[in-house]
Amino acid sequence: MDKDIRNIQRLNEFLRFAEWIATPTPDREPKTQQELAEQLDVSKDTLVLWKKLDGFWAEVRKKRQEWVKDRVSSVLMGLYGKALKGDAQEVKLFLQYAGEFVEELKIKTEEEYSPETVKKVMETLKNEGFIITGNSTGQGEEKNSGKE
Repeated sequence: MDKDIRNIQRLNEFLRFAEWIATPTPDREPKTQQELAEQLDVSKDTLVLWKKLDGFWAEVRKKRQEWVKDRVSSVLMGLYGKALKGDAQEVKLFLQYAGEFVEELKIKTEEEYSPETVKKVMETLKNEGFIITGNSTGQGEEKNSGKE
């Protein structure tokens, strides 16, 4: 817990406010910040000041994570239902969650290209200045240096 938070005189009310902010708007009780201030027996200005404290939003994130963890099973059930219907994105997401699907990025190696293709690519990179060829002294020769 952040040091600014530990020094709050009404810590329980502060934590209740952070939890209220972390709760999705339709699920909040009471419904308004003014009503919450009255319920906590603090002024609305106090709630505004609390939002500005270092650590307030970190506390809100922590409360949100707790809220989410409590709902993972229900969300997975909904995702599973959609995946069963064959919705591609939901199937992919469900399998990723289950550890059964990992996206792979395939990068072809030089050996997988024909020598002609490699030569063309290297020549293009050289012509565009991405490759500097060395001269007999071992020093690089810059593109468009004016030397022939």
